[in-house]
Amino acid sequence: MVKLFKLSAFTLAETLLTLVIIGVVAAMTIPTVMHNADERKYVAFTQKTFADVSDATARLETKYGDVQFWDLSDINTIKQYYSSVIDTVPYTSESWNASSINGEDVGATTYDFKTNNGFTWSVNKVSYDSKDVIAVTLDVNGSNPPNVEGVDIHRFYMLNDKIEPESNCTKYVLKTNKMPWLKTSMDACPQS
Repeated sequence: MVKLFKLSAFTLAETLLTLVIIGVVAAMTIPTVMHNADERKYVAFTQKTFADVSDATARLETKYGDVQFWDLSDINTIKQYYSSVIDTVPYTSESWNASSINGEDVGATTYDFKTNNGFTWSVNKVSYDSKDVIAVTLDVNGSNPPNVEGVDIHRFYMLNDKIEPESNCTKYVLKTNKMPWLKTSMDACPQS
C-alpha cells in the first residue's frame, strides 16, 4: 500500500502578507535609524572640530606664545600659522552661505584651507565683547549640505584662557552629545 504524505507549506497569500508586514515595519523604523545615525555622525564631527581647533591653538601657543598676545593686525599671518600646524590638502578658497537651525540665512563664509579629514577652515579677526579676537570656523563637509550652524558648521573664539564656541548649538552638543534639532523643528538651540 502506498502512503501519501501531505506536504505542509505556506500559501502565496501567507507569504505576501508576511512580506507586507515586514515592509511596513521597515518603513516605520528606517527613518528613525537614519536620524540616529546622522545625529551620532554630526555629534562626533562637532567633538572633532573642537578637538582640532584646541589642538592647533595649543600647538601654536607653544610656538608663538599665548593667543591673547598675538598681533592680529595681519590676519593672513595667523591663517598661515594655523595652516602650518594642521594637515592641509590643496584647496582653492571658496565661499558658501549658511543658515541657522530655524532656516534664517546667516550669510556667506569664505573658507581658507581644507584639512585631509575634509573639514574646511576659515580664520578671521572678529570683535568679541569689544575686543579683537581670532574666530575659527569649520565646516565638516565643505560646501555639501546641510550648511547649518550648529550642525555641520561650527565657529570658535580664541579667548584669553579658553576656546569658546560661538553658538549655543555647538555648546549644547559639546556638553550633552546630543542634537535634538535634527529630529524636531526648533527655532533655537537649547541653552547648555
